[in-house]
Amino acid sequence: MAVIVVADDEAAMRELISRILQGAGHTVITVNDGRAAIERVRALRPDLVLLDGLMPPGMSGFEASLLLHDDDDLSAIPVMMVTGSVTPDEVRRQLPHICDVVLKPFTPDELLSCVRQVLDTPPASP
Repeated sequence: MAVIVVADDEAAMRELISRILQGAGHTVITVNDGRAAIERVRALRPDLVLLDGLMPPGMSGFEASLLLHDDDDLSAIPVMMVTGSVTPDEVRRQLPHICDVVLKPFTPDELLSCVRQVLDTPPASP
């Protein structure tokens, strides 16, 4: 299964997402802000990154997604947003490189469906 980095500033949300994904057989690495997510992505080269949109006081998922997208070594790693702060259309309009958006609150089936879809989608050709 996949290695997934999950970044969220709320410990309870990190635990919830981790349990759901581990229950589906994935290996999950959790961090509490965007900067830590970038460090883990650089070190691990995971199959997928899930970022919360806002993670005060640290780097937001929005900022982290842009840095990952602009890094030639990391830009091929798919990034999903898990957020309750903006609509999926707003995320896609501002961050077209995001693979998918999961709105909080979500059900385990919603999260797993989105993760499966992103992991099953072949990378775009250059």
